[in-house]
Amino acid sequence: MNRRRLVRWGAPLLALAAMLSVSSCAMNVCPAIAYMYGGPAVVEFDPTLPSASEVESCFGNGCEPAPVTAGRADEWEVPQETPYVPSDSIPGGEIRSLRIVASTTTGVVVDDTFEIPILMEPEGVFGQCPGPFRFDTVVVEWDAERG
Repeated sequence: MNRRRLVRWGAPLLALAAMLSVSSCAMNVCPAIAYMYGGPAVVEFDPTLPSASEVESCFGNGCEPAPVTAGRADEWEVPQETPYVPSDSIPGGEIRSLRIVASTTTGVVVDDTFEIPILMEPEGVFGQCPGPFRFDTVVVEWDAERG
């Protein structure tokens, strides 16, 4: 009699195990890992700013921008450090917006807050888990005729 019960339940259990392995339900769990990014935010202007332009920036809304120096190929790098990051914040990609103020010899041409796009490397068997990330370039379009 015990053998009949085993046979009666054995086939459905095997079928269920096969379906779970095929559907990979057990493999869709993501690890509880928090990723950080400590690199700078990079800003590009389209069109390129004139050489005598000044750029100030900071992380977050309503922050007080500080002067930024031009990097390579007309890119402006905003490091995640004081005075660009609020003192009560932990650098590491936590703040995903950037206030940018750009001025030319004729005056301010940009004063706005921009979302920082990110590039992420998905993890997991099917790429379903968030992985390490970094900031992508913030492209700021401005009206050259106005500036």
